[in-house]
Amino acid sequence: MAKRVLIADPDESIVVSLEFLLHRAGYVVVVVEHAAELVERVVSEAADVVVIADEQRGALDGFELCRAVSAERLAPPVLMLASRAREADAAKARAVGAADFLAKPFPTREFLERVARLATGDA
Repeated sequence: MAKRVLIADPDESIVVSLEFLLHRAGYVVVVVEHAAELVERVVSEAADVVVIADEQRGALDGFELCRAVSAERLAPPVLMLASRAREADAAKARAVGAADFLAKPFPTREFLERVARLATGDA
């Protein structure tokens, strides 16, 4: 059975690229357009990995969204995509429950390796 990845990133070009890469790698991909929907979709879609951008549109930023997802019972691991590669941002992501952190722009191979590691529980 294919692993399920939920993506919440307001940058459509990033979403299209990630969706393409993940589909090619055999994942089922669900794109969540509104950050407020993500927490309920994590449960209803039985996600194996959640990818969240640090910058979101709407009331919640990516860090608040990560905290909400991580607070859910049986929450899947979260890979936080950040617009900056600062250690403070990585520490903040981990503090709100992210299992991993990757700064944009990133090599596609590294992204896929990290998703695979999280999806199989090797994080």
